[in-house]
Amino acid sequence: MGKGKIKIFVAGGTGFIGGAIVRTAFNKGYEVLSLSRKGYPLKIEPWMKEVKWIKGDLLEPSTWSRQLNDVYAVIHAVGIIKEKPSKGITFKKINGESAIILAEESEKSEIKKFVFVSAYAKPPLISKDYILSKRKAEEYIFKKNFKSVIFRPGPVYGNNKMLYLYSTIYKISKLPFVGKSFDVGMPINVNLLAKAAVNCIENDSINGIIKPEGILKMSEL
Repeated sequence: MGKGKIKIFVAGGTGFIGGAIVRTAFNKGYEVLSLSRKGYPLKIEPWMKEVKWIKGDLLEPSTWSRQLNDVYAVIHAVGIIKEKPSKGITFKKINGESAIILAEESEKSEIKKFVFVSAYAKPPLISKDYILSKRKAEEYIFKKNFKSVIFRPGPVYGNNKMLYLYSTIYKISKLPFVGKSFDVGMPINVNLLAKAAVNCIENDSINGIIKPEGILKMSEL
């Protein structure tokens, strides 16, 4: 099957991580469908006209599930690090339930591979519900009838300023007197994470949980 005929579905395709995945997948020749509440990105570039931008609510399958027809792989790249309970934006719903719903609909549509961008650990000072919601989703995804890849990156950055911040936190977490509560995992560039996510789509040997070091290796395939 040629890459030009392979269709992938990216949930959260206008976000920080999802946007990088959409761009990387498009550049590799995949037919890309992107789902987000916004639909189109705020900033439109010429190549984006070749992507199918879907406006929908991930928690409401009726707004997007029909788009999974003939989709080969699904990538869930939705997540928050700050809750807004008054608006219904919680770790349980966005980080966990949205992935579970997407996995359920993906299985119904008989997709071949499901990629979930999870996390190595919760950020410092953030509720444990952040990581618990992701781990619950991981457990559910592994039980479904498709090949699944769970990425657990450390902090994901896009510029040198954030790299410096995350690297400092990472180094501090390795000091013997600090403890595991600050072990956030190795920082990774968003473009390398995107490459790893796309590189695993057609590689049947890549399955299971992939931690930061493995993500970096996978980005080089």
